[in-house]
Amino acid sequence: MFTSLKFTPLLAGAICILFVTSSSAQKCMQYYRGGLSASFGVNSGFSKTSFSKDTAGRTSRLGINVNLAYAINETFLTGVELNAWSLTKRQFFNFESGVNTPESTANDFLVNSSIFAQAYPFTVPFYFKAGIGPNLFLPIHNNQQNDKGLGFLFGVGYEKTWNGLVGLGLSMNYNFGKLNTPYEGANQQSIARTYDVINLGLNFIVF
Repeated sequence: MFTSLKFTPLLAGAICILFVTSSSAQKCMQYYRGGLSASFGVNSGFSKTSFSKDTAGRTSRLGINVNLAYAINETFLTGVELNAWSLTKRQFFNFESGVNTPESTANDFLVNSSIFAQAYPFTVPFYFKAGIGPNLFLPIHNNQQNDKGLGFLFGVGYEKTWNGLVGLGLSMNYNFGKLNTPYEGANQQSIARTYDVINLGLNFIVF
């Protein structure tokens, strides 16, 4: 069983807390995100991934963020979010030099998607966010196996809107989870990779 499922009760509790705190918050129509909204932007991961084997110690680099949300009430919304990052180059052992050398063509990608809940518990547009969803590791080499698994998202952020039409958001997310490779080689041995990425992002919002 996927060990990160132990975080599911924690996630459910976090979403309940978000809903309760947002329901008891003072309403501030100035910051109300009514109906549907979408955002997109860039982010930079600054925490090492904890991948095993060939991806050990690699860090995330510049990434993208896409978000589609629906406001249930004045202080609570839900939606789907996609975060994706390129990873620093893979290390391989150079027998001529005797040292590990970055492979110039290996520039793999990590994708973390989430169904999330987001709450605004204060009278200022500061929010808390929690989510869960599938993830994917995309190696640059076609002969390598794609890894799939389950990921989690926790985040905080601040938004500024103008005329209820556009806005800018600054966010910090913590994405983590496990990726399972179905097999490795002829022995059908399953391997697992874990990752955790803290990223700071800037998003453009449209309503």
